[in-house]
Amino acid sequence: MDRHAITFALVATGAAMLAFGLMEAAAEPRPLPSGLVVYRGRASDGDTVDGQIHRTPATMRYEDRLLPAYPGSDCAFAMRLVPMLRQEGLPPESAVLFAAHVARETGFGRRVHNYNFGNVKQSGAMPWHRLSDGEPYASYPSEREGLRANVALVRDKPSYRAAWQRLLAGELGWYSELGLAHYYLYRDPVTNAWRPHTAATVRIAQGDYERILDAVRRCLG
Repeated sequence: MDRHAITFALVATGAAMLAFGLMEAAAEPRPLPSGLVVYRGRASDGDTVDGQIHRTPATMRYEDRLLPAYPGSDCAFAMRLVPMLRQEGLPPESAVLFAAHVARETGFGRRVHNYNFGNVKQSGAMPWHRLSDGEPYASYPSEREGLRANVALVRDKPSYRAAWQRLLAGELGWYSELGLAHYYLYRDPVTNAWRPHTAATVRIAQGDYERILDAVRRCLG
């Protein structure tokens, strides 16, 4: 075999191995990274000393890590989330409704920071990170713990109780109820400030949610 033939054979073999590797990666997406990275800021920031945050007792600040987009598509995110929500005790229809809420919060998994699937603000002594808006948000060490915490928040917070009951009943209006309880806000087009929803403004959010819900349903077949 001459030198050109050997070169061609090596290139062909490399291309085949690359194609096989790409197919294997598509078939078995790599797991998301786990764990948190301690924030190493300057003591002059006023809230860090050797990476420890003393804003509240036993509170730790972490680096903001935007997780990589879920492999595949919006459907990959939806199909991953719904079984996990079922494992958290949600009935089948409620799991689909909740998955659409998470998809709206995170852009189908494109904007998940430190496993915070609900964009939940930090409270008490929970670990946290800071986003570009300057606000502290809760940090979680794993995908499952972040999702579990979001379910628990909606289930256990008294002001969200009506929304939770409607979610369990499989009602689309649970999402409006959640907005009227101030889980999520809307941006005032005049002042650009975030404000609590009214009955009028929450209808817009509900319409957006239902469009996302339709997309989730299509993914699930």
